[in-house]
Amino acid sequence: MYRLSLVLLLGLLMAAAGCGEKPADQGGAADSTAVDSAAQPGGVSLETQPLAVGQWVSFKVDTLSEGVTLSVISEEQFQGESCLWVQIEGPEAMLAQVLVNPTLISSAMAGYGETINTVLADPQAYFQAHGADPSAMMSDTENLRKVLDVIGAIKMVKFLQNGTIVAYDLSGIPAVLEPVLADTAMLGQLTGGMGVQVETGADSMQTMLDDFEYATEAGEFAVADASVDGTIVRMTSEKGTVELLFSADLPILPIAYVRVTDTTDNQSHSLEVTGFGSTGAEDKLPGEPVQTVDIAPMIQMFITQAQNEAAAAQQQ
Repeated sequence: MYRLSLVLLLGLLMAAAGCGEKPADQGGAADSTAVDSAAQPGGVSLETQPLAVGQWVSFKVDTLSEGVTLSVISEEQFQGESCLWVQIEGPEAMLAQVLVNPTLISSAMAGYGETINTVLADPQAYFQAHGADPSAMMSDTENLRKVLDVIGAIKMVKFLQNGTIVAYDLSGIPAVLEPVLADTAMLGQLTGGMGVQVETGADSMQTMLDDFEYATEAGEFAVADASVDGTIVRMTSEKGTVELLFSADLPILPIAYVRVTDTTDNQSHSLEVTGFGSTGAEDKLPGEPVQTVDIAPMIQMFITQAQNEAAAAQQQ
């Protein structure tokens, strides 16, 4: 159970972290004069290199039989927006590609670096004010707005299914969800029934947060036979530790490793970068999809069904 709580805490911090590109100058290049939060006392930089075709980064996850590789494989103009295809390779021949607008991703993630530094400055105070349970984000309009901004940056997803390429169009989702986000009554109906789980989860998470000591360490670290600048975030208690290394020198994601140790049963788990580069990414899912499924109408159908059920319940 404690290990599960550690994973939940890790997910919470990762959600707060997000990712964002280094600020660019007017020519589009990374601005070397930009303020780096990692250089500030106790600060953590969550910037990455600007996304570019050819980049790749591979991870080893101790619970998986094979590694996971992210790569940027091509550009595409989608509905007048400049986008990039990011490829995801995983165990058991898992292969998918996601079309993202890098400008929108960067904009959506802009506030997350400030958030995680606020968390690290006084974690207990932050989670007491904002809620310690990850599911609480489902009832927080500000958090949902951030999630919607991220969703808006993701345009399309492609998978290989039974030997054929199938695409899912996500570009219409923000327009469907926007009215729900603006309607607090409807939002409450969709997130209703979560009260007991949220309250119980928040209590246990808050107790665990109170037990942790927090520290950061900036420096130069060895990652995949290379040397990178970064910042370690370390959370320690009598029951275990969570340690993350962030580095803006890495492409696509600024995470060099995540290590979770549970001293109650002497188990540990990790995710670590095993390799990265700026060239050499290969498109392993070439060709056009045989079918493109628009996801927005499906979500609209779910929302309509929820509205009808809520109306029927009120009439009883």
